Amino acid sequence: MILAGDIGGTKTILALFSWGAGAHTPLVEATFPSSGYTSLEAIIV
Repeated sequence: MILAGDIGGTKTILALFSWGAGAHTPLVEATFPSSGYTSLEAIIV
């Protein structure tokens, strides 16, 4: 599994990838508003 993210000032986008599913196809992708979370840990947990 690979967790990839784009962490910006207004939002954070996280995606989970699997080697078996193809490198360019995320298994799941989610967007989180930065104003709603105090840290990256708060988003992941």
